[in-house]
Amino acid sequence: MPLLDKKNDGTTYARMNYYAGKALEAKVYLNAGVYIGTPKWDECIAACNEVINSTLFALESTYRNNFITNNASSKEFIFAVPFDEVFAQGFNLHQMTLHYGSQATYNLKEQPWNGWCSLQDFYEMHDDADARKNNFIRGPQFASDGVTPIIDAGAEPSDPDGPQLNFTPEINEALPGRTASGRCTYRQI
Repeated sequence: MPLLDKKNDGTTYARMNYYAGKALEAKVYLNAGVYIGTPKWDECIAACNEVINSTLFALESTYRNNFITNNASSKEFIFAVPFDEVFAQGFNLHQMTLHYGSQATYNLKEQPWNGWCSLQDFYEMHDDADARKNNFIRGPQFASDGVTPIIDAGAEPSDPDGPQLNFTPEINEALPGRTASGRCTYRQI
């Protein structure tokens, strides 16, 4: 880390700098109890304080600014991984997180993989007024026309929502990704 740059500007965007190293170090110390059996809380706090006390980082005034296409000037990112249609392809989060039927909702070229869902406890820890709660897709799902229901071919006859895809917070831990009646949980975007 001593050899890494201590700046936070356009020259260090998407590059490992000293403070990204400190953030990574803090994460390792945070989990030291698991890794080596000895907690390293003080070291974790010291690494975090070094990043915070640098005054090079600050929360964005609007939460959604972290997710705009051109976010290189954000002071909130300690380390960013950029993706670009031409020079840095490979961001396929939508493929990993959305339900198969979401292909029709978003007019995707490929069918999503029915991957990650948010656990109910995580979703419910956000107050309804919290802007981060808008990061979840919820409720009955429709095709891109906003009218045609997305039908889940894997819905079970006992599903209380019927065959229409409906993202709800319930999740069956015995069958992750499904409720007892075959429904997916809210999707985090």
